[in-house]
Parts: sequence; C-alpha cells; structure tokens
Amino acid sequence: MYGTAAKLLAAWRELAGPNVSSPRPWTAGLVPGNPRWSFRGTRGDRAPVLLHHGFLIEGNGIWGRSGIADSLRRAERQLLQLDEHALREVSPAHALGHDPNLLLADTLAAVVDLSGADEVDVVASGEGSVPALILALNDDRVRHLVLLDPSLSGAEIEDHTLHLNEQSGPTLTEIDLGLECRHPDVQLSHPAPSVRWHLDWVFAPTLVLTAGNCLSSATQIEESLPRATMETFAESSLAILDPRCADTIAWYLAS
Repeated sequence: MYGTAAKLLAAWRELAGPNVSSPRPWTAGLVPGNPRWSFRGTRGDRAPVLLHHGFLIEGNGIWGRSGIADSLRRAERQLLQLDEHALREVSPAHALGHDPNLLLADTLAAVVDLSGADEVDVVASGEGSVPALILALNDDRVRHLVLLDPSLSGAEIEDHTLHLNEQSGPTLTEIDLGLECRHPDVQLSHPAPSVRWHLDWVFAPTLVLTAGNCLSSATQIEESLPRATMETFAESSLAILDPRCADTIAWYLAS
C-alpha cells in the first residue's frame, strides 16, 4: 500500500469488519430507479460475477463473443448483467451514452442488492471501468475486481484519488455513429458527502488486463491501486480479443 495513511485504513477496516460500505445513495438528490438486470446460471456456493460493459455500441454481447461468459459458466459461476439502468428510462439521451459514472455505480450496487448476494466479483470492460472502481471504493461486497481494457473516460487519477470530469456534449457513441448530439445539457449527478474517492479504499484484489490500445490508462490504474496486478497481451490491440483472456479471468476469480 501507499504510506502510513493507507496502512491505517487497512487496519481500521480489519477491525471494523465487513460492514463499512459508504451509505447510499451515492448520488446527491438523485436516487436510481429499479434497474433491469438478469442472471444466468444456478446460484452455488461461490459469489456471483457482475459483468459491466462500457462503450454502449458493444452491448452485453461482448461477453458472449469474447468467450468470457462461457468460461465463467464452465467454472459454475452465476452471472449478473445490467440490462438497462435507470437513466435510460428517464430520457432518450441516455440511450446514446449520456451516462454519469456515479449514477451507473449506484445502479450497479442496486443490482447486487436485488441479487441478494453477500459478496460479488466484478468484471468491467472499457468505459465500464470507472463505475466499477467507484463501486469497489464504496461497496464492501466487492470481493474481486477485474478491469478489462480499462478506460478513464469521464475521470482522471491524481495522487491515488479518482476525480470525475464528465463533460456535456457528444458522446463516443454519437461520434462513432456520426450522429448530431441533441442532448448537450444532460444533468450530471453530484456525489453525496459519504462517497469515497481515494483509491487506497479499493481493498478487493484487482486484475488489470490490457493490450496496446489501453496500456496508458491500465498502467495508471494498476499503479494507483493497493492490491492490483496487471497482465498485458502484447500480441493484441485489445485484451478482450485475445483467446487467453476468458480463461485468465475465470482462473483469477477462482483464486
């Protein structure tokens, strides 16, 4: 860990026990609705795995195409997936990616609530990484964290602290599809005072998987987390495209 303060945090957490999650909602003045979610597989003795994709044009299909879902199911892991979060029912703007990271994290926590799980492993890809980090920072039910080709879109890290810097205007989805941004004034959510941002609070062991396209963000994240390791797939532009990636994730979560 990083310095005396981090060691004191770890010691306090050990004494406090498991119930040290930040009080929710984490979004000041805006409470997420009931998210649409799904689970696949039979609940067993192991913690379920919450899958969270990032860039909207990928969709939940990336877990099937990459082989990650199949590899986890072979390992007899139940899968939780966020099908449609609360914001997309508020305005069509959010169907094109105007999704504040903080509200997404709050909604992921709501999915864990609905699942009834006491613990959960989280696998996030691309732009899903920042909401997953916020979840791991503030929800003590996160047992392991895997960040796959992580992006720091809408955020930055300075002195081991996560800062949100979400901007209004066109999203990557709109840019990629060549669409005019018609929702430049989507209201961003503001954090409640209880929300933690210093990354020393991520006590979950974390695996960062990356390749050439995401190496900068991945390295910055790995160096800022107290219990993180990183694996690079040098032969691929994205780690998710490497056929070894799916089994690497399943093996790590089985540890």
